[in-house]
Amino acid sequence: MVIAIVIIGGGTILFKNGNNGKEIITVTRENITQEVSVTGKTKAQNEVELGFDTNGRVARVFAVVGDKVSRGQIIAELDTVELLANLAKEKAVLAEEEEKLGEEGERIELSLREVYAVDLRKGIKFWYHQIIRN
Repeated sequence: MVIAIVIIGGGTILFKNGNNGKEIITVTRENITQEVSVTGKTKAQNEVELGFDTNGRVARVFAVVGDKVSRGQIIAELDTVELLANLAKEKAVLAEEEEKLGEEGERIELSLREVYAVDLRKGIKFWYHQIIRN
C-alpha cells in the first residue's frame, strides 16, 4: 500500500506541469550589473620611480596619469632657460682657463728652449775642450 501511494504521489508531481516534470524558461539577453563596495588602498601592478638627471622646473608634460607609456618615451621636459644660461657661463670660464693654460704653456716652452740652449752651449764647450786637448 505504501508503494502505491509513492507511485501515485510521484506521478502527480511528474505530470503536474504537463511537461513531464520539466520547467520551461524563456531566455532573454540583458545586461547584468553587479556593484561591489569595498574600502582599502589600491596598489599598481607595476610601479616605476621617475626623475631627472638635474634639478629644474618642469616646462611641459606629455603624459597624464593613466596614460600608457613605453620605454624611452619622453613624458616631461624641463625648462632649459636656466640650464642654458649656466652652460654659457661655464663655457666662458672654460675659455678663460684655456687661455691661461695656453699662456702658461708658452712660458714653459720658452723656459725649456732656454734650458736646452744653455745645455747645448755647455755641451759644445765640453766637446770643444775634449777635441782640443786630444
